[in-house]
Amino acid sequence: MSRAWSAKNKSESIQDYKAREETYASRNANGTGPYIIKTWEPDKRVVMVANPAWWDKLPGNVTEVIYTPIKADATRVSALLSGDVDLVTDLPTQDVQRLRSDPRLKVLDGHEVRTIFIGLDQHSPELLYSNVKGRNPFKDLRVRQALNMAVDRETIKRVTMRGLSIPAALMIAPGVHGHTAELDKVAPANIEGAKKLLAEAGYPNGFEFGLDCPNNRYVNDEEVCQALVGMWGRIGLKVKLTAQPMASFIAKIQKFDHSAYMLGWERVHLRRPVQPAVLAAAHQDHRCRRQQPGPRLGPQARRADRRHEDRDRREEARRDAARRAGHDARQPLLRAPAPPVAPLGHEEERVHAAQGR
Repeated sequence: MSRAWSAKNKSESIQDYKAREETYASRNANGTGPYIIKTWEPDKRVVMVANPAWWDKLPGNVTEVIYTPIKADATRVSALLSGDVDLVTDLPTQDVQRLRSDPRLKVLDGHEVRTIFIGLDQHSPELLYSNVKGRNPFKDLRVRQALNMAVDRETIKRVTMRGLSIPAALMIAPGVHGHTAELDKVAPANIEGAKKLLAEAGYPNGFEFGLDCPNNRYVNDEEVCQALVGMWGRIGLKVKLTAQPMASFIAKIQKFDHSAYMLGWERVHLRRPVQPAVLAAAHQDHRCRRQQPGPRLGPQARRADRRHEDRDRREEARRDAARRAGHDARQPLLRAPAPPVAPLGHEEERVHAAQGR
């Protein structure tokens, strides 16, 4: 934001959300983009108009954008088909193919840089919500590898995600510095191999643990977790799934009150190395030796940045960090990011209505 504007309106510091603090910036916008906010009705709609003082040339003919939150999937799709809105985001996967075949619409999609992963409690001396007492099975690499080997990512892509996901073997997504294609190759599920590893680790009959998942944060998040429960059941693991809204879910995870959990990680700034956005205390990367703060890969990548001024050498050092971290598999990765899908309609209209969540 503008320093002068922030100082004038006493908004130099970020508001304290937990303390329910309100600052001028909480309800007023400041920026230099192509559109400015005309009206804002929280949870109802935001009207934006073209910024006449924008420093660049507007590439298009949209002079007004009306953003209307519609939380229900079916209602959102119906609004598009009826012409009440011209663009929607967050399409339910089961409707994508139908909308793609509608000649009135155009579907735009592509992969994100978010990776969905499973975090495992490798810190507690005794695993919570488990029938194993006095020890933590997730501290054993063989157990973690067994969980990973039992996950059929291609089936999740085909059945649960309707083809709208990319199986992942690496936390770092394509498009992020440090991604290495040869490391990001998913092996097929190996049930017998997974059972053998569990038996070697001392759990020939499996064991019980809990899996916490959000049910309103990621595309088909609860459905993916349900698929995992079934896949892990094939190797003798009895998993109790707890799926709840993100607000309740993340509060539980931040208290480390879990056996395992689903979460997503993405590196937003594509020109920066993979330095953890996962350094939030509750996010345990699959290669982290302790519960917090973040992945071992992050410090390795930062050391690579400090050590090498040459860009190519930095890239190779980052790939090496990812390679070494990958050999210490601590948690199964579910899949690469589900693509955002956005149908567009009425492209010649000068006033567009937009919807999203």
